Amino acid sequence: MTTRVLDDPGRREPPDRDPHGLRLDGLVRLAAHLGGTPMAALFADGDEGPRVLAAHGCVAAEVSHEQATGPGCREAVPLVTADGKQVGELVVFGGPPATQGGEPRGLLHDLARLALALLESWRLAAALARTAPQDPLTGLANRREIEQALRSAVARAERGLGTPSLVVVDVDGFQEVNHAFGRAAGDALLRAVAERLTAATRVVDTVGRLGADEFAVLLEHTGGTGAVAALGRLRAALAEVPVTAAFGVATYRPGDGAASLLARADAEMYAEKAARA
Repeated sequence: MTTRVLDDPGRREPPDRDPHGLRLDGLVRLAAHLGGTPMAALFADGDEGPRVLAAHGCVAAEVSHEQATGPGCREAVPLVTADGKQVGELVVFGGPPATQGGEPRGLLHDLARLALALLESWRLAAALARTAPQDPLTGLANRREIEQALRSAVARAERGLGTPSLVVVDVDGFQEVNHAFGRAAGDALLRAVAERLTAATRVVDTVGRLGADEFAVLLEHTGGTGAVAALGRLRAALAEVPVTAAFGVATYRPGDGAASLLARADAEMYAEKAARA
């Protein structure tokens, strides 16, 4: 039997890891044991219907709510919040219909309440992370903070207080590293990229992670040849990491906003990536 925990597919940007993975793992395994069935799954309700968060005894990505709650379902315990809203379901299945109630059934309901508490704390942690200025994996500025720093730099440039440039960096082969060596190796790679980029910049610059394997470096008061030189230092810094990366740089021009500066740097990066393909 195997137990699998999935990242929350409802997130637009992955967390870097489900913070309750090990507890969900044990929870669904225990649910199957209490239910006397070979399989169990924890579902969370979403806009497109229930989605699997963890499963035991089956391949999580291949289990649908309809299958789990079909003829082989032993028990399906809803996860209901204090205000009466159902947010998920704990299902044990794959065996004959239940013939006994009593303590096992009560314990399954206790497990469902524990699952609800874990999911609520998960959602709270995710909401707090979205308002925090740092990316939890790398310690860099997150996308929200980078965009705020970029808006501030553009506002200063509009007042004639310096010319900023923005470098966007996209790491090649990140997903392949994850698939070949596991998520821990992928996390270590992203942290190594973050350390190299930070080491190659000045204290006044801002290094951030835009999401997944994409990074950004805001170069304060650095336009023209200065931006080209800084780009060279960033390329050299990542040469020490066992992956390649595509770079794009854009320097502030009168009329630029934060969004247009980011879009131009992004376009340059994708053009470099396409030229190498």
